[in-house]
Amino acid sequence: MKGVILMGVNRFQKLYDMGYDIEKKRQPVIVELEEAMRKNKISSMTLCKKTGISRQTMSAVLNGNMKPGVDFALKVSKVIGIPVEELFKLHDSAWETLVTEDSQSIYWDLLEEKAVERREMKVIESEMGVQYWSTQEGKIISEAEYKNILEEELEKRMDEEIEWARKQPVGRRDEKVFQRMARTKIEEDVEKRYPLRFHRVVKSIKPVT
Repeated sequence: MKGVILMGVNRFQKLYDMGYDIEKKRQPVIVELEEAMRKNKISSMTLCKKTGISRQTMSAVLNGNMKPGVDFALKVSKVIGIPVEELFKLHDSAWETLVTEDSQSIYWDLLEEKAVERREMKVIESEMGVQYWSTQEGKIISEAEYKNILEEELEKRMDEEIEWARKQPVGRRDEKVFQRMARTKIEEDVEKRYPLRFHRVVKSIKPVT
């Protein structure tokens, strides 16, 4: 679902009505390599040896911390025997282009429900600090309040979410991986309830198919 919904009101609706969206902040490439490795019973170490890709690069791509290059994609596709487009897919964020005015990025203000230039957003943040929007209470909260909420959620839910992570079909069954998955899930849940006040505005250039 797009935007932040509060009491049936979408605080991004005016933005969507103008034909714009907010930056998704996602890697533009969806990597589905681990599932293929699991089905073909090939480990990351073996894949590294057969492709010449370093373990650091392989780990970064599998963890979503690095966008795979063309040579990376072609090599693993060749070794595993699966077409590139089945291993790597474009996320919608790949089709985003920033909206600017006078070379300034445009941001959507959740409090005022209006578009502002980056310089105006920076002035507000310099005076009031980074702020977040509470979707439950319909008000702004400070960065300190947000961090306290996040820490409370991490302390309360971490063990439960680690157990959830252990049940997921992941390639590397490692405790650090489970902890990272659990933390990410909790952080995303908190972010949905308390998104940043300002969001960079984009326009999709995705071709119609």
